[in-house]
Amino acid sequence: HITLQGGFLYVTDSEADALLKIDPSTGTTTVLTSAIDFTDVGGMPLDIDFDIKSGIAVSPDGTKIYVASDDATSTVFEVDITTGTPTVLATDPGFDDLEVFMTSAPNGDVIVADDADELDDVTTVDEIFRVDDSGTVSVFLSAAELALAVGEQVDLDGGFAFDDFGNFYLAEENTDNIYRWFAIDPAAGT
Repeated sequence: HITLQGGFLYVTDSEADALLKIDPSTGTTTVLTSAIDFTDVGGMPLDIDFDIKSGIAVSPDGTKIYVASDDATSTVFEVDITTGTPTVLATDPGFDDLEVFMTSAPNGDVIVADDADELDDVTTVDEIFRVDDSGTVSVFLSAAELALAVGEQVDLDGGFAFDDFGNFYLAEENTDNIYRWFAIDPAAGT
C-alpha cells in the first residue's frame, strides 16, 4: 500500500514488514520503520511476528503515518513521520484481519477495514472500524450495515476513501460496484 505526504511516498513493504520512505524525485528509498522497531513498542511481545502489509493513512496534520499488523496482535500503529518511531494506537478484540485498506476520516479518525478470511479466521464477516486519536475503537460500518447496502455479505478487497465533503466511498468486490455514504457531520465523523 502507498500514500503521498510532504513530497515523499510512504509504502508498506510486506516482505520486510517495514514502512519505507521514498523520494520520488531521486528514487532514494529509506526504511522509516523496520520490523524490529515494531517489536520494540512498549507492551508488545518480543517474539510476535508483525505482518505489516496493511493499508496506510496519514494523520490530518501530516505528522503521523498509520499502518496495521494483521497477525496475532491485530494492532493499528502510528509512526512519527520524522523519527520513524512507532507507537500503538489501538488493539481490539474485534480486529481479525487488518491486511487491507485504511484511510483518515475528515475528523482525523482512522478508518480501517477488517477483511475476514474464511479459511482461518474466527469471524467470517467484513467490517469497517473507526479508531479515534485516543485509541478508542468503534464500528464505523458493521457487517449488517454493509450487507444491507450491498445486498449480500461484502468483500472489502476493493478499497475506500473520503471525498472533500466527507462522503465515504467503498469499492465492493463481490458486486463490482462503488457505494457512497453521504456525510451527515464530517467534523463528528458521522
